[in-house]
Amino acid sequence: MNSDGTITFCLTAPQATSVQLNFQNMLGLSPAADAFPMSEGSGGLWYITVEPPAGANWYGYNFTVDGAHVADPDNRDIWTGTPGSFSSIGAWSMVMVPGDASQYMANTNVPHGAVATVNYYSTLGQTERRMTVYTPPNYNSNDGYPVLYLMHGAGGNDTDWVVNMRANFILDNLIAQHKVKPMIVVMPDTNVGTSGGLNASVTADQFIQQELLGTIVPYIEHNYRTLPGSRNRALAGLSAGSFHTRDGLFTNPTDFSYYGLFSNGALFPAQITDLTQNHPDLIHGVARAERKGVIKEIWISQGDEEPQAIPVLANALQP
Repeated sequence: MNSDGTITFCLTAPQATSVQLNFQNMLGLSPAADAFPMSEGSGGLWYITVEPPAGANWYGYNFTVDGAHVADPDNRDIWTGTPGSFSSIGAWSMVMVPGDASQYMANTNVPHGAVATVNYYSTLGQTERRMTVYTPPNYNSNDGYPVLYLMHGAGGNDTDWVVNMRANFILDNLIAQHKVKPMIVVMPDTNVGTSGGLNASVTADQFIQQELLGTIVPYIEHNYRTLPGSRNRALAGLSAGSFHTRDGLFTNPTDFSYYGLFSNGALFPAQITDLTQNHPDLIHGVARAERKGVIKEIWISQGDEEPQAIPVLANALQP
């Protein structure tokens, strides 16, 4: 990292004939990264200096060495995505550009929670599976915690929210600032099925009903110090994860009290119109849960360039 805000990338590849840097803002992920040919110096050292396009932020990069995509061997922060998905140019090494805009997700001098990889048996997939679980600072000193079940987007897996989006550091900082209650965060791998990735053979509805509510929630409530009842559960997801969250909202509106649908590419105006016209029972079920106070909040967000379904859905969900 240079004093002027630029980044110099280096890779030793003495046998290579060409090396390219692939670089992109991971919090504004697009299918194509910016590509920069690197210059060869002495001793087989390839190098390039670039200016981060979004300033202080969290970036992913890797190298194309004679056509082969490789991560940075000297960087332990790495995101792999899911085979057969959008991660078509291999694993991404990660780098933080410090500054005010990225401070909320920085590794700051505050008490830190713990991140664990948890293995469990999936009756839906008939196989061993894993999830990532965050427990807050001083987890063992309190009686119980609310739980957020957080779904990743397409092409991701259970590590996305920690490796790619730094959810653990965001929570550490928010908890230290007393902006959120300490909570447990459960991040499943939603790629359930025989093939995995984008070809997974399990629908969002099956995942919510059988995997999440049938296996994961009981496992967490048995093995972690959770507060009881749906009033202490939240369900949220990004992009494809918002599809799972939407399914949970409409098919199981009383199993969670808080719902968050982020970067909501799974919701299109035509789909919402179809839902309101042909499946009013699902809409009414959500409205009843809102009127009874079971659902405390439904938060839906999307970018300017996504299909604008929020007004249609918000009107449909008025209690």
